[in-house]
Amino acid sequence: MKRSRPNLVHQHGFTLLEAMVAMIIFSVGLLGLGALQMASMGNTQSALYQSVAAQLAYGMADRIRANPVGRQTNQYDSLGKKPTGTLCSSGCSPSQVATRDDFEWVSDIENLLPAGQGTVLGDGSEFTITVMWDASRNGATGTNCNPAVKTDLKCLKLFVRP
Repeated sequence: MKRSRPNLVHQHGFTLLEAMVAMIIFSVGLLGLGALQMASMGNTQSALYQSVAAQLAYGMADRIRANPVGRQTNQYDSLGKKPTGTLCSSGCSPSQVATRDDFEWVSDIENLLPAGQGTVLGDGSEFTITVMWDASRNGATGTNCNPAVKTDLKCLKLFVRP
């Protein structure tokens, strides 16, 4: 008994069109993966800056709390500019301690944050500590802390009642 086979054409591989479609799908997937990696790196950097800014703000709050006489005589108001001249190293007055605290704090901000700046405003009983930095690294310089304005620095504000 002889079996008859239908006349079928056997396919032995992919056509060029199928291979090209597979390569396009694979390429789009790799591009999406690359974009996801870049976004992840940017968000990680932003989180790092936010964490450093919080640490610096709380550090200044601790310095203010540690110098009650300097705090009560308003030595910590309007800080945020690196003082010039010599700094006291031992036997310092409360005013000299505040000046040294400011110098160290501003130096840390400038070294740890891009375009970093800081201000301390207060009346002896309440203080607003602001740490600012260029989160997008696009040359922002504005100090209004408005996230909608691309030229403004990103800000972290800490309100303290020591």
